[in-house]
Amino acid sequence: MRAGEQAIVVEVGLDDDLAGWLAAMGLGPGQTLTVIRRAVFGGPLHVRTGSGGELAINASLARSILVAPVPSPGTA
Repeated sequence: MRAGEQAIVVEVGLDDDLAGWLAAMGLGPGQTLTVIRRAVFGGPLHVRTGSGGELAINASLARSILVAPVPSPGTA
């Protein structure tokens, strides 16, 4: 994903503790996220959650989060 793109979290493929922590931070299934910035050279991904929180997650963690594009208005 590129900066400014939005997506909906479909699944978090991590252990229950880490998945629960991400859900508490606003990155659980069904929640939206917006990419704010991608660091170079595989650095962290800075995202904004649908509830307005912001966090940086490392690339390995980001690869464990399955997302889908946010439907355009009128296509849902």
